[in-house]
Amino acid sequence: MKREKTFGKFLVGVLSFALAFALTFSFVSPMPVEAKTKSITLKAPKGGNKMFWPKNVNKTAKAVKKGSYHITTVKNGYTGEGFLKFTAPKTKTYTFTVSNLYAPNDEYANGYLAIMKKNFSSSVVISFQDVKTKSGKKNSINFATEDQLDGDPYYKVAYGKYKIKKGETVYLYFSASGTNSDAVTLDLNIK
Repeated sequence: MKREKTFGKFLVGVLSFALAFALTFSFVSPMPVEAKTKSITLKAPKGGNKMFWPKNVNKTAKAVKKGSYHITTVKNGYTGEGFLKFTAPKTKTYTFTVSNLYAPNDEYANGYLAIMKKNFSSSVVISFQDVKTKSGKKNSINFATEDQLDGDPYYKVAYGKYKIKKGETVYLYFSASGTNSDAVTLDLNIK
């Protein structure tokens, strides 16, 4: 009988020590937390057709890294446009996901994301690249406030996959429109 009490005290002591150790470890070394979403406002570069010239794009393109972004495109007329630039930290196929398109007046909105890079046959132009999307290989990732599957499909959550070499820079061109709104917002995730 005495032996069972001693063993019981020993077991309680071991369990108490293990619990104390686990609690201490969890406070000292907390679990990783998701990175915060960064907000970016895009404005279209000026220049009409020259808007796609690298020198004009580089003036307005904001650099981004892998992660989550909340983007506002300020409309100039009917469409909000703008550029981001992404330089690959390593060679791999990156996934660019666009979701949560929103026009402040709650009306239907749509747009596309094009992955572009410098056209080496012409030093003055950047060109659209083909990416793997939900609906096959396309030169744009089409997104909308609602799925629209007639004709060229637009999705509420749209993605494109594109292989980029380490150190290579691509430009992410956004064009989005929403009737009667001054701007549209959307979320972008790069991984």
